[in-house]
Amino acid sequence: MGFNPVVKAAEYALNLYEGLRRALNLREGERLVARGLRARARDSPSFIVGSGLLPATAFMLARSEHLDLIDAAYSLLDGGSVSEESLEKLKGSIDKEGGGYEILAAVVAKTLNDAGICKLSGQSVAVELAKCLTGQVKGNQLLIAERLVLELLQEFKKYVEAFTDHKERG
Repeated sequence: MGFNPVVKAAEYALNLYEGLRRALNLREGERLVARGLRARARDSPSFIVGSGLLPATAFMLARSEHLDLIDAAYSLLDGGSVSEESLEKLKGSIDKEGGGYEILAAVVAKTLNDAGICKLSGQSVAVELAKCLTGQVKGNQLLIAERLVLELLQEFKKYVEAFTDHKERG
């Protein structure tokens, strides 16, 4: 069976939620407060449609406050673990209004890696993603990559809405 973006979106979102939920000591089913991530997940598909995968990814990387958090987010999407420090930074990123870009950049990278379009070795996900999109992916393959990422993000945003909340708990 090939890469299925609908199934992968559920897998990535669940892995991300479970990793953050455990790290933040939330009860099973309790929503994460993630205003920034909710906004990014909601806006990213239309942004990619409007500007293209390369410019949208470049924007996500540029807006990411900590490129090392893209590595941490990638690890969570993959079902791995990350350091306490990275988890605290990720929590701060997903909750602030302008945040969440690190996770969306990691989702793009993970999608392209799992689909076999980019081969990421895990060194620096941000650098490897940029190298792949600017050097390895060309022509029809770029159109396929964009379609896969869009389809995955359309589903991923639904899971983000389900697993997160936009307001602080009182």
